[in-house]
Amino acid sequence: GAAGADPSVVVVTGAAGRTGQLVFEQLLADPRYEPRGMVSSEASAAKLRKKTGAPESAVVALDAVAGEGRDDALREAFAGADAVVMLVSAVPQLKKRSLLPFLVRNKILGDKKVRLGFRWKRGQTPQ
Repeated sequence: GAAGADPSVVVVTGAAGRTGQLVFEQLLADPRYEPRGMVSSEASAAKLRKKTGAPESAVVALDAVAGEGRDDALREAFAGADAVVMLVSAVPQLKKRSLLPFLVRNKILGDKKVRLGFRWKRGQTPQ
């Protein structure tokens, strides 16, 4: 927000992840922003609050609510938001079998349609 104005509300998804936590901490330290961190579990929320000193209201744990309550929690988290920073909480892993075809066809033969393949570890797909 502008000088003297209310802080800009910024929702940070994946706030418990590596990048998300860095973004959340930077926003929390800057009085121009009021960050709202979204995390997948109450355990992640507690850890983020402890590490950053964020107030209870600044972190939303989505596993703490289900069904219609989850929809309400999402609406509340995004209500009045001026910006959203969407971050993936999972780290993709290279499909090793995709590397050789990529190197030969893309880099040597110039076929730019060939891409590397990636997968997610079990239980770590992006949300």
